[in-house]
Amino acid sequence: MIKIIHAVKGKVEMLTEAAKGCWIQVIQPTPEDIAYLEKLGVGHDYIKYALDEEELARSESENGQTLIIVDLPTAPENARKPTPSTMPVAFILINDDFLISVSVKENDLFDEILKVASLNTPNRTKTILQFLGKASIKYMQALKEIDRIVSEIEKRAVKSVGKGEILELMEVQKSLVYITSSLKADEAMLERIKLGNVLKIANGDMSFAEDILIEIRQAREMADIHERLLTNTMDNYGSIISNNLNDIMKVLTSITLVFSIPMIIFGLYGMNVDGLWFAGSPYFAIGITVLLMIAMAVWFIRKKML
Repeated sequence: MIKIIHAVKGKVEMLTEAAKGCWIQVIQPTPEDIAYLEKLGVGHDYIKYALDEEELARSESENGQTLIIVDLPTAPENARKPTPSTMPVAFILINDDFLISVSVKENDLFDEILKVASLNTPNRTKTILQFLGKASIKYMQALKEIDRIVSEIEKRAVKSVGKGEILELMEVQKSLVYITSSLKADEAMLERIKLGNVLKIANGDMSFAEDILIEIRQAREMADIHERLLTNTMDNYGSIISNNLNDIMKVLTSITLVFSIPMIIFGLYGMNVDGLWFAGSPYFAIGITVLLMIAMAVWFIRKKML
C-alpha cells in the first residue's frame, strides 16, 4: 500500500503522484510497490534493508540517498501473544526531493502523525523527529501495558505459582528485551541526528530533537527498570516453586516412612521369628503398629514435615 502525503502546517493533502516535498508511505509493500520504489530511484540494497524485519536502528548514505532505520513499538499481535513488541521502519531520503518510509507491517503511528498540527513534510528532518516523538509516547504506553500484564500475573501468582505464570513472565521478559534493545538503538540514532551526522538539522529544531532524545532516554531507563524488576520477580517465583517442591517431597517422604512401619512389623511376625512378644496373637502386632504409626506421625507433625 502506498500513500503520497503533502502537508504544510498540519494541512494534509493526499496526492496521486510523487512531488517535491511530499512524504511517500509504503506499508506492507507488494511487488508492484517495490517496482514503484525502484522507479523512483531507490537503491536495491536500501529496499532490501527496509524489508528486513530484523534490522536495528542505523543510518547510511550513498549516491545522494540517505537511509535511516528506526524501531517502533507495536501492539500485541493476538490474544495468544498479548505483549507488545517492536518493528523497524526505514526512512529513505533521495536528494532534496521527497521523503520515503517503508514498513513491512502496519502501525498506528502512520495515521497519528498526520494529526500533528505542525506537520510540514517539506521539512524532512523535522518530520522524522516528529515521528520519533510519537514513537517515544508509544514506547511509554507499551511499557505501561507490560506493567499491567505483570500485575495481573502477580495477582494470580499470589494464590498459586505454576508453570503457566512462569511462561507468561518469560514472554513478557522477551518483549522487554526487544523494547530495551530498540530504545537503545533509537537513542543512538537520535544522538547522531542531533549532532548533524545523519541529516541537516536547523537550529530551530535542535531543542525539539533534544526533547525527543530526553523522552527516548527516559523510556529506555524505565524499560531497564522493568527488566530488572521482572528478572528479580522470576527468580523469586523460581525459589518459591523450588521450596514448594521440597515441601511436597518432605511430606511424601514422611508418609512413606510412617507406612513402612506395618511392613516391618508384619514382616517380622509373618516369618515366624522366635522370641517375639505375643507371637500367637495378631492383635498385639496390629496394636503396636498403630501406636508406632501415630507416634511417628505426631513427631513429623511437630517437626513440620507433615
